[in-house]
Amino acid sequence: MSAAWMAAIPTTMAVATLVPLAEPWRAGPFPAITVHGALGHALRDTVCVRPGEPCEPCPYVGDCMIPGWLKQLPTPPYAIAVHGSEAEIRLRVVAFGDVPRSTALIAAIHRMAAAGLGPERAPYRVARIDAHGDGAPTVVSRDGRDVGRWPAPGALVGMAVVPPRARGLSIDVLTPFSHGHHDRPPEITDLVNAAVLRVRALARACGREIEHRWPECPPGSWDVRRRVSVDRRSWSAPGRQNLSGWLGRVRLTEAFTPWFDVLAAAAIVQVGRGTTRGQGQLVLTWHC
Repeated sequence: MSAAWMAAIPTTMAVATLVPLAEPWRAGPFPAITVHGALGHALRDTVCVRPGEPCEPCPYVGDCMIPGWLKQLPTPPYAIAVHGSEAEIRLRVVAFGDVPRSTALIAAIHRMAAAGLGPERAPYRVARIDAHGDGAPTVVSRDGRDVGRWPAPGALVGMAVVPPRARGLSIDVLTPFSHGHHDRPPEITDLVNAAVLRVRALARACGREIEHRWPECPPGSWDVRRRVSVDRRSWSAPGRQNLSGWLGRVRLTEAFTPWFDVLAAAAIVQVGRGTTRGQGQLVLTWHC
């Protein structure tokens, strides 16, 4: 299966492993929402030269990484996912295009961990940060020390891999997937189309176009599907943000082979709205 179109999306993946220094954070069902806010505060505190002032009139806004990472953009340049247990938290940040000031991102992760997570401000230590770009994954930070160089962006195809003998797959939607229609459950076509729209938008945001054309998606059915209601107060905008969406599980047969590549990519880039807050996170299980 050709996945040459994935070269249109330069991708860097960083995985930070955080271990608790005291009582661990009692995370809710969707911890990435909290981590997104905490990382945003830490990043702003790390790089902002005019703290407490709005971004728009700032003379340095053109060279600042904050608007691209924290503001509401049509196609945000990153997505995050969080997996947690009492022993450790693993934060995955996937960045698209060039990563501006990667050292500031590393420093912000350390600052966020030290400041603590959740209402109880549970403190953490960053045991290591692994980064994967144009070469093999490398450790860039260990126990607070820089031990390796941040890689140049690699191709998405090196991270979104379809097994050569795949005959089907199961998709678990772990965090709320929003397809823009709150009044009806998503169909399989909504999930597949969201993946296609996502990769096209990311490529366009990187100044490239995906010429590949996928055929019309066949019908399918969900094994499990349920809606969850989630909202959160925003520190960057008035009011509360609606982060509700759908969770579920679906099994796809060989009839969906033409979409295996874009669904493999969707497990990395995430789909739907709110990907910077960990929404639309998919886990794929391949059937060979």
